[in-house]
Amino acid sequence: EYSYSALERIRFSALKGDADLAMPMICAPADSLTIKEVREAQGESANDMAVQWEVYTSIAAAVAGAEIICVRHPRSVEVLRVAFTGLKTRSPPAEVR
Repeated sequence: EYSYSALERIRFSALKGDADLAMPMICAPADSLTIKEVREAQGESANDMAVQWEVYTSIAAAVAGAEIICVRHPRSVEVLRVAFTGLKTRSPPAEVR
């Protein structure tokens, strides 16, 4: 929650004309793959857990104003393409498997 509000404040300051903050914001949701829940997940759920954390972190960063999002898991890229297309077109969410 704090990171989200910090990103928002940076983005709003850039839009108000702060030259120091008017540059692309880069976020690395791949860092979420190092948290305890992902590291200690077992079996089939480990892969799903990694994708979920990376996707949810990416969407929050994008909504807060990030322009560049670096992810590591290939499936995260697929899910994010569907999610961002839905955000741009305002279409109902598609089911991703």
